[in-house]
Amino acid sequence: MEYPHSSEETKESVFLFKKRSGQSLIELLLAIVIGAIMITAGVAVIIPILESGRTVTEAQVAASLGKELLENARVFSESDWNAFFELTPGADQPYHLSTSTSPFAPVSGVEYIVIATTTYSRYFYRENILRDSGGSVSTFTSQDCFTTANCDPSTAKVAVVASSSRGVLRTITQYFTRFKNNAYIQTDWAGGPNQAGPLSIADSRFATSSFIDYTSSTGAIYLILPSPSEAYFGRVIPAEPRHWAWNDLMGWLDFYTSDALTVRVYSDRLESYATSPAGELAVNCNSTPIGNICGTSDFRVSHNGAGNLAGWGWHDTYGWVSFCGGPFYAGIPGCQSGAADYRVNINLTDGVFTGFAWNDIAGWISFNCVGHGGCTPSYWVETDWRPTLATGTLASSVFDTGVTGRPPFAGAQLNSIIWRGDQPIGTSVGFQIATSNCPNGATDPGPNGETSPPYCTLNVGNWVYSEANASGGSTVPVNTVTSLAYYHRGRYFTYRAILYSDETQTTGPRVDEVIINWSP
Repeated sequence: MEYPHSSEETKESVFLFKKRSGQSLIELLLAIVIGAIMITAGVAVIIPILESGRTVTEAQVAASLGKELLENARVFSESDWNAFFELTPGADQPYHLSTSTSPFAPVSGVEYIVIATTTYSRYFYRENILRDSGGSVSTFTSQDCFTTANCDPSTAKVAVVASSSRGVLRTITQYFTRFKNNAYIQTDWAGGPNQAGPLSIADSRFATSSFIDYTSSTGAIYLILPSPSEAYFGRVIPAEPRHWAWNDLMGWLDFYTSDALTVRVYSDRLESYATSPAGELAVNCNSTPIGNICGTSDFRVSHNGAGNLAGWGWHDTYGWVSFCGGPFYAGIPGCQSGAADYRVNINLTDGVFTGFAWNDIAGWISFNCVGHGGCTPSYWVETDWRPTLATGTLASSVFDTGVTGRPPFAGAQLNSIIWRGDQPIGTSVGFQIATSNCPNGATDPGPNGETSPPYCTLNVGNWVYSEANASGGSTVPVNTVTSLAYYHRGRYFTYRAILYSDETQTTGPRVDEVIINWSP
């Protein structure tokens, strides 16, 4: 049996219901507030993530655009280095490339590209390279490479700058080089001179030569050495007291009797004779007081070309006179054995004789008072001879590299000369280079490299050669730090080979092959 609820119980139930309903509403409001906070926090986290992703994307796109432009710039430089090098250098000189033409064409200014909804910009610039005395890169410059010392016209620093409209920036820097190489090779000159050129392939002929033997051996050139009668010599000085020597028995020996009878100094020998109260002292059998007696008595005072005398002279009264001897000089041709060291020498700077000669009867012959216990009176022997080399030259025909362009940016870059042959001790081989944008050496090519009249008519034949670069070996670099730009200004070039004898003028080098390395 159920009992009806009392009114008090009913009121309590209503109150509890209302209480629970209010509590649910508060919980709902709290849930909404917490949810709003969490959504706001989530948005705050998501937006930077999205923004960061966009920045990364733009950076990747900018980098990709920059790499593309760098590669296109490299292709442009490799296809025509002269056109690339004609671009004005400097970070304030932006360029981009038009890739719709072949080869690519440079365009001044910044390039703008729209990808999706973002605008990107990109450009490149180049700077010239300066090298120090060791050839290392020292700094960069926007100055003209052809008027700036130590500038390298075969290397450039290239920087590509790419960015988005929101300021995402990427910069890529690399060095570009003129790395392609060609070679001019000449291995024979037997065809002879009088070929001016220009040639596109070296042959067996050349332009001119002087004291060069190009016929004795096919495939080689030699220096024509002077004969003994043609060799350079110096005379003993006639002024007092510069032509006297002394011996206690012979007395004063006069090495200058007259212009005709003065003792002559060659790079390999002495000739003529000195006079004294006791008789003449001949220094060569070919020029004694009674003429040439070499057929019956072969003797001479020899000279090694470096101021050192040896060998024998003959005195009419006292006999043989030795100019070198002793243990120190043992084994040297013309130096006799003996207990004491002695030798007559010639100072290479002033031509003054020093030292002693020896005669077994008369004893020491002094050639300078400085070594003879004092200069009272003062005397010595002196000559105007100085060391000199016999030389021969050969100028090649003009060679056409075919590298065109607008002067002064036209022309190949000459890198080095390599020669092969024989170089005896004391001899050397040198090379000179001349370049021009005219095949005849004229100085007025057309504005775009034209060579036909009315151009290339001024100063015809005006080939300006570089200074001789003497080589102690077989390779002569022409792109030295001080002359890099010099060898960049010509489509045409010619070389001059210079062969030097030793100081005795009795030995010379031989050249079998000339190789000139150049870059287009």
